[in-house]
Amino acid sequence: MSVIILTKTLNVWYGQFLAVKSASVEISERSITALIGASGSGKSSFLRCLNRMIDVIPKAHTDGQVLYRGNNILDAATDVIALRRSIGMVFQNPTPFPKSIYDNIAYGLEIQGLKKRRTRSMRLFRSSAIDPNMLEASLDPIDRRVVQSLKEAALWDEVKDRLHQSAFGLSGGQQQRLCIARSIAVRPDVLLLDEPCSELDPISTRKIEDLLLDLKKRYTIVIVTHNMHQARRVSDAVGFFHLGELVEFGPVSQIFVEPQQQLTRDYVAGAFG
Repeated sequence: MSVIILTKTLNVWYGQFLAVKSASVEISERSITALIGASGSGKSSFLRCLNRMIDVIPKAHTDGQVLYRGNNILDAATDVIALRRSIGMVFQNPTPFPKSIYDNIAYGLEIQGLKKRRTRSMRLFRSSAIDPNMLEASLDPIDRRVVQSLKEAALWDEVKDRLHQSAFGLSGGQQQRLCIARSIAVRPDVLLLDEPCSELDPISTRKIEDLLLDLKKRYTIVIVTHNMHQARRVSDAVGFFHLGELVEFGPVSQIFVEPQQQLTRDYVAGAFG
């Protein structure tokens, strides 16, 4: 697999506090990379550097390099808005917009310039008797993308009869899948997820995990998780952070079966965390 993101001696500072120390990582395309470690270990700070979301945190600054397809995204000339289109992010708590299920996805597409040809052709889908597969070819571009994204997020069958109802009427797990659908609607290269299952029940968590395993066929995924069982179930590669240092990075089998560092062995064995 080819490398899509490469970090070189990446440091993250919050004022005078060094939160991530010289982290160098190769993230392969169309794979799932899990970042594990105790709270405050630096894994979320590292994740936020990959699409410059670290910029919105007061007093945060970085040095080193983050190369995305060979270009250093930490360069001052980087178009951050375009970058975040290519590298999307889903946060710990589901964050649907105070809009309908349909508009949660359509809103971002409209901002990016995708236009509707007609008004509300999605009203057709209010009838459960209509097969969307027969109608997709005639849909407006936004409508088509809404349908595709909800299907990719394994949410379509659960919401197709209430697309114009508030997203807040969904369960927590459904809201998180809606946020994933919203992120992939703009067709990013990479999807970053920061503890996406921490507020979810085991059944919803399993649905998200199954979804991620399917999405990696089309997207590169980087996930921060406290759940080592989850990291072992879904990831291809794992990075273990401790006190700001990337202690070990390698294939999932290495980290959980034959870790090279004693600190990694202790962590995955549950000695601390």
